Amino acid sequence: MLRLPFCFSATIFVAIVVGLAFVKDLPSAQAKVESKGKNTVSPSEENYEIATSKYKAGDLEGAIDAFLQAIYFSRNYYNPNAYYWLGVCYKERKQDPKAIEAFKKNCQQAIGEVPETHLHLAEIYLRNDRLNESEQEALTALTQFHGKGARARNVLGMINGKRGDYEGAELQFQMALGDAPWRYTEAWMNLAENYMKQKAWAPALKQFNDMLTTNVELKGLDREKVLLDMGLCLLAKGDHQGAIDYWHECLNYNQGNAAAHLQLAMIFDLEEHFSSALKEYREFLRFSDDKAAIARINNRVTALEQKITPAEIEPQAPKPSPYMRQQLEEQDKQESKEKESLTAPTANKESGF
Repeated sequence: MLRLPFCFSATIFVAIVVGLAFVKDLPSAQAKVESKGKNTVSPSEENYEIATSKYKAGDLEGAIDAFLQAIYFSRNYYNPNAYYWLGVCYKERKQDPKAIEAFKKNCQQAIGEVPETHLHLAEIYLRNDRLNESEQEALTALTQFHGKGARARNVLGMINGKRGDYEGAELQFQMALGDAPWRYTEAWMNLAENYMKQKAWAPALKQFNDMLTTNVELKGLDREKVLLDMGLCLLAKGDHQGAIDYWHECLNYNQGNAAAHLQLAMIFDLEEHFSSALKEYREFLRFSDDKAAIARINNRVTALEQKITPAEIEPQAPKPSPYMRQQLEEQDKQESKEKESLTAPTANKESGF
């Protein structure tokens, strides 16, 4: 009988054990190879694709479920991209604790820098008034953006504003905007409203006016909000009629703007134009969903109804906007010129011939 050396026998034994182990793992290994094929994907990849489709379609709940499935089917739950988009979905649904957890998982698993993730965390902490944590995340994002962190600057400006450091906020907003012409709508709006907080009404008005007249397309510009704020600036300067004009212009964009109706109601009330005030208060009640304000205004409406007679509670036509008023004045001038040309005596009539 042929005897093999002990060392050689041990080597064969180890090889057999390793081989058996490989065979045991073969199905999973084969599945991984097959998942890379042309017509097949892994369950994790399939759920990730479903999730992104649902997110693009606006189905946040469906997207969240699919991203969770994508993570579940990932090896060791390693799926930084799914965690990132899961955080985005939770953030948009204002489920902030879950969003924070998902974004932190993305930071832990990602290879390399993730400035967008830190920026999302900064924004979530900011809206929860966790200013120190927000500042830390915004600074991290700013570092990782390598000088291109306009959104991070904008967040830092809002943090300074909440702390009452309006000069610091102004600097951050201006750095976020960069060189003219400005295109970053949110930062520009924040800069203008920051001037309002400083009671710098003239600079605020200039910024609002520049936003409305710029040749650059400003994505997401809320013209109603701009006109509403311009009215507030003029009111603070004592120009009541100018404020009323801008609030009417705001309502030309949207008759359902409850804030504009309320501002008009309060200024008419202040000037003791009670029938006009009552009309605007009622419009506010019609469109507002602010329960506390509704209760307060209901009391004022009751008081006004007791002050004036039913005949005085007739709705009044809204006053024309500044732009419309200018057009009407030009039209009146043109009509006056035409009438003068028709009624002016000729030279022959003056001479009697």
